[in-house]
Amino acid sequence: MFFWHSAYFAILGSDWTGTKMSNLPLQAVAGRLSAFAAGSPRTVAVLAVYGVIACVALVHLVLALAGQNSGAWILRDLLIGEVPEAADSWSVMIVALEWLDVHPNADGNLYRDVFFDELNKFQYAPTSLLPLDVLRLMGFEITPLLLNHINRIILLVTALGVGALCWVLPERLVKGPLDADTRRARLLLALVAPGAAMLFFPLIYGYHIGQLQIWINALFVGACITWVCGHRATTGVLIGLICMLKPQFGLFLIWGLFRREWRFTVALLATGTLGLALSVAIYGFGNHLGYLEVLTYLSRHGESYWANQSANGLLQRIFENGDIHDFGVDEFPPFHPVIYAGSMLVTVAFLSIVFLLRRGEGKTISFYDFIFAALVFTAASPIAWEHHYGILAPIFAVLASVWMLSAPRNGPFWFSAGLGVAFLIAAVPLGGLRFAPGLLHVLMSHLYFAALFVLAILWAMARGGRWGLPGGRPLSSGEGA
Repeated sequence: MFFWHSAYFAILGSDWTGTKMSNLPLQAVAGRLSAFAAGSPRTVAVLAVYGVIACVALVHLVLALAGQNSGAWILRDLLIGEVPEAADSWSVMIVALEWLDVHPNADGNLYRDVFFDELNKFQYAPTSLLPLDVLRLMGFEITPLLLNHINRIILLVTALGVGALCWVLPERLVKGPLDADTRRARLLLALVAPGAAMLFFPLIYGYHIGQLQIWINALFVGACITWVCGHRATTGVLIGLICMLKPQFGLFLIWGLFRREWRFTVALLATGTLGLALSVAIYGFGNHLGYLEVLTYLSRHGESYWANQSANGLLQRIFENGDIHDFGVDEFPPFHPVIYAGSMLVTVAFLSIVFLLRRGEGKTISFYDFIFAALVFTAASPIAWEHHYGILAPIFAVLASVWMLSAPRNGPFWFSAGLGVAFLIAAVPLGGLRFAPGLLHVLMSHLYFAALFVLAILWAMARGGRWGLPGGRPLSSGEGA
């Protein structure tokens, strides 16, 4: 039992020897708190979540006061309406569009010229250019400032979507009508979730640097909500749209076939096929084939910069292969056979776990399996920048909801404590760890380690509640798991 147990509050009414205190008002307050905790375990659990979020906000503030990289600076700019002109994604995408405008008939040379010869890190599929061309057809001039204005709106919608996810989830996890404690806890969690999302550094950092990942995060939050609400076809469409921006999510097609999620799979296939056909018609079949050469190159070289939170990045830092502290704008680390073999083994192992997973029974198990697969497809990539883990924001919101609904029996202590620590590690920028000496370089993979912890939890939940964790059994209105 945890701190909301009435015995904890009873301490307030006695001294350390167990004798009664003479302060009767304090005893009365302790009694009221004890009664509230015993009768409202889920509400008290959400108050604990508020405490963790407050710690994250405090760390951001301390980092800002110390002059370090902090989400506080990004939130300040959001509040005063200052839109960044950064163009991490936009610059190379605009270069690709301009190249296509100048070479409309040079099918097959896009990546050879832009990526390999001109050394622009345009690592996106041609399908990712379709939204920008739609904006041009609407009469907009494509500039980083315009796209960051759009990102600002999408980021705010994403944060609200995380709150909406916390609102709809309890009705799917709890059997029967929600009691007063559950309704109050759900409201409190749904209200704080958007704020927690805006404190989650991987989510807001993508906006700060001008990243296409902001669109992916929003689509993924929408996919989580539609899956929970039972709209599998809509989820398939949203994942199909993500595939146009992030092709590795195309692995969901195989996942859907293995899980026999037919409506999801058909919608994903239809959306992806339509987007690919349109892209081939506009940009040429040869340019799409050229993208495969880019993917091969990226898998062989990876990235050594500390922000690459993947097995490849971890191995790059262990072997000190390439520049760890400064991002190579126009270069990649040299090919290293041990790093390549190790990262490929990890990727194969991750995908094998996902596709061969024997999930448990229960109507919520499929959702745990869905978000588990999404996180695996992100972490298994040779290059997984910190902003790619923006999808952890809704996943942490799901885990917080499950933990809250399991009160007062929230599973083993390591689950509760580990979840709070993992969120804290993932939510704040720890770039200062890049100066750690020697093999302490591994500490720079803090976000990757937090993701691995979350993956372990989701695996256990998808298996039906291994290790004493919540599984697929619906909870009664006033019952903890």
